[in-house]
Amino acid sequence: LETRKPGTLVMSDQNRIGRYTAALEFGEQQVAAMIAKNPDVFPVRTNGGRWNSEPAPESRWAHGFLTGLMWVFHARTGDQKWRDLAEHYCKLLEPRNADPQAFGLGAVFMNSYLPWYEVSKEKALLKVLVQAGNTLAKQFQHKGRFLSTHATPWTLSIDAMMNSPLINFVANETLDADLARFSTAHCRTTRDSLIRPDGSTSEIGLFDETTGKFAEHSNRQGLSADSCWARGPSWSLFGFTTMDELSD
Repeated sequence: LETRKPGTLVMSDQNRIGRYTAALEFGEQQVAAMIAKNPDVFPVRTNGGRWNSEPAPESRWAHGFLTGLMWVFHARTGDQKWRDLAEHYCKLLEPRNADPQAFGLGAVFMNSYLPWYEVSKEKALLKVLVQAGNTLAKQFQHKGRFLSTHATPWTLSIDAMMNSPLINFVANETLDADLARFSTAHCRTTRDSLIRPDGSTSEIGLFDETTGKFAEHSNRQGLSADSCWARGPSWSLFGFTTMDELSD
């Protein structure tokens, strides 16, 4: 550790980069071993210390993260193996872009087809993303001005901040003003109803079906409705910062 300000210790740059690199290399080893043992599977959680190869349907929104790791590994190493694997796993996810019952298409396609499109610029890949964005946009509640889920249409979840950037990306690519309006409105509603003055986040907001107005906070995870479920701020930070980047 080195001292940069009186009384403040920070890890040296060299040590920090070394630990960061070691973590990525360990991640590569783990992912390589997992997909060798469970090919074409998108495990999300473990049961008894072992990967569950058939997670519940509501967990399928997290499947884009595995492919996202492969793209990260390819970007870092330039290894064609990781790109080939990433493209293969992307194709397994493609049919979901038109599934109106799916939640979390932003998490799926922002981590799979978007990095693929960014390195190749193939129009066919953009077409997949455009379909995913338009599918997500159908979940927009005009009264409440937010993206809901098909199962609970009058529920706003902090998780949905993972979806707004995908819609905004598609809006930018297609010059679709309605999509841009939906994604921006969702962010503002999330800001006004789920972000507390101290910057912490509520997991869920319940809205009145008749008026579309915010009613109360709730939770499915975390300690309580007035706690800050640890994963929530991550969704918030990702969604708002990515929206800002896409607005530049």
